[in-house]
Amino acid sequence: MRIELGSPVTGGAVPEGQTAGELTYARIGDALFEARTRLAESARREPAAWRAIQLSSFEVFQVESATVQDDKTTLKLTRAGTDWKRGDTTVSFLPVSDLLFAVTGAKASRLLTPQEAQALHAGQAKPLLTFTLHSKDQGDETLTLYPEIKDGVPARASGRETVLLLSADTLKQIQGKLQDVREAKAVVAAKK
Repeated sequence: MRIELGSPVTGGAVPEGQTAGELTYARIGDALFEARTRLAESARREPAAWRAIQLSSFEVFQVESATVQDDKTTLKLTRAGTDWKRGDTTVSFLPVSDLLFAVTGAKASRLLTPQEAQALHAGQAKPLLTFTLHSKDQGDETLTLYPEIKDGVPARASGRETVLLLSADTLKQIQGKLQDVREAKAVVAAKK
């Protein structure tokens, strides 16, 4: 669909109860009309402002299972009702949810193009942590965190060419939450 926006329509303020935005002439196909939209405002932004700085495209509630790999171990986490399974052991939802919130909520302080990443050697070392998240609705997403460089912690998300630079604090938080999951005590089922 092609949408053409013309000059702003002169007139008063936004009437009460209507959506904010510029009142402009618009055309879709042969139809010409007035529309109140923020589309022109959004289109005027710099291309860099359009890029997502969130590491993951998933929300915590969408994650059905996760596999976490470091240089020595692989940890499998699977939803089990309101709790989670860590391998075959049922653990409380709290430490796993905290870990997933830290991972899915991580935001980049800077995005690097493939050329910038190569020049900084960002994301070229052996990964520190790899998270493979699975969602019924969105499929799989792999998030890879690399050793810290002077500019930050390089991270990659499957399906994206850019390298995301996370803060060292973000990496420490994720590593701490992962340790909490590893140390979480088993949940004992209540007898009926």
